Amino acid sequence: MDDKAAIAAREAAVLGAGPRIAPLPAEERTVEQQQLIDRAQPPAQVRQIKGGGDTEWVEIMARHHGLFGGHLMFAQTFMTEATLSARDREIAVLRLAWVSGAPFEWGGHVVIGKACGLTEAEIARIIEGPDAAEWSAHESALLQATEQLHADSMIDDATWSTLSLTLDERQLIELVLLIGHYKTVAYYQNALRFRLPQGNEGLHAR
Repeated sequence: MDDKAAIAAREAAVLGAGPRIAPLPAEERTVEQQQLIDRAQPPAQVRQIKGGGDTEWVEIMARHHGLFGGHLMFAQTFMTEATLSARDREIAVLRLAWVSGAPFEWGGHVVIGKACGLTEAEIARIIEGPDAAEWSAHESALLQATEQLHADSMIDDATWSTLSLTLDERQLIELVLLIGHYKTVAYYQNALRFRLPQGNEGLHAR
């Protein structure tokens, strides 16, 4: 996706004519489903960054509230139990979103990444990948690990050794779980064709 035409084609394929499953109407929700929708709203600091809550996707996922509730609890631990820096987290998530061709995930995390200190130039380098100039060895290894897990469900020894110089054991475990989690997010956001909320520029975001 190295030009606007390719991005437009990818977004047309992923976003299509709108969600494949309709949001759950308020009048059809159980108490448990409504509680899940309320609980799934992002933390106040994220709402401030992104300009409000995104409710439609939660109202879709609430149709399987038992499964999604567990998934949501896992996702929230990346905020409450995080050992990786926010910068490292967003570099990895953004690369994963880009190689996955995930408009919702990419656009949302461009906004979050900038709030965590990433510059437009760095976001452009994330698109270019681990061989782009000016990455540190650590940052390049983060990008390599993300690509390797995406492509092969494995991190090679050289990349692991480089990461081990700067990350402790907890952070290494967290990185693998983080990338796996956001790959799952890309799967359901793309496959269910979530609409982009206001302020999310999809794969055009920089």
